Amino acid sequence: MWKLLKQSRFYIGITLIIQTFSLLILFFTQKGKRKSLSNTFAALSLFCLGVGSLLVVKSANEEKERISVLDTLCGEYIYVDKNGDFKNSDVPVEENVNESEFER
Repeated sequence: MWKLLKQSRFYIGITLIIQTFSLLILFFTQKGKRKSLSNTFAALSLFCLGVGSLLVVKSANEEKERISVLDTLCGEYIYVDKNGDFKNSDVPVEENVNESEFER
């Protein structure tokens, strides 16, 4: 259950931010009435905006961390030779291959 919520954190945050706009519309439509819930709508709007922003920022930070870890791991296996070409140490490469075979 927690894994599912953690994976969908970004989408939940975006949904809460969008819901903020609908609550603001409700606030402005109910503002002039005598016994209305306009203050409640304003408070819910601010709450949804705060929580939604927090969730989006947390998921963005986790994604940034995940990408940096992947870049670090790729750096261990991929290196640049003297000519500036990327080489993978695990893949055997033949030096006598004619490149015209691969052109269309």
